[in-house]
Amino acid sequence: TITGEVKITTNIDGKDRYAVFKYLRNGIIDGSYSWHYADTGVTAAVESYTTGRINGSFKAYFNTGKAYKEGAYNAGRRDGEWKTYYSNGETAEIAVYKNDLKEGDYTKNYESGTNNVACKYVNNKIEGKYVELYESGSMKLEGNYKAGLREGNFTMYYESGEKQYTMRYKAGKVIGA
Repeated sequence: TITGEVKITTNIDGKDRYAVFKYLRNGIIDGSYSWHYADTGVTAAVESYTTGRINGSFKAYFNTGKAYKEGAYNAGRRDGEWKTYYSNGETAEIAVYKNDLKEGDYTKNYESGTNNVACKYVNNKIEGKYVELYESGSMKLEGNYKAGLREGNFTMYYESGEKQYTMRYKAGKVIGA
């Protein structure tokens, strides 16, 4: 049984990282911790645990020190708005979670910061209108989802705005063009 402070080292995405954890009785983690890149000492992530479960705010960083991902956990599950960033600081993605499932508005951006995808999730599945844009901002693809499956017309456009084609879907299967 682990009790007291323990230094843990790990390798995530090819980068060695370490943190010092405080263990309560019976090996249960508790408190706020910072992970650090082993080669530079730069903070890699900050997270909190309550009696063994990740709980509260979470923030991860690139090895440059810039924010990579941020959000919050509730009793070990993602909860609320989570943001992911590109290394240049632009927002890559914003997703809302409830009980560790995507639930609500979702956006994905290009590295330039312009919008790429906008849709809504219900119970971790895309639901309703789906829009995908070219980096220029012109429409690329539009359609509708029902319970995570394509439903109805999906229209693809050239970047000039001219329609390329339309496919018809029923329960995620192509039924015509």
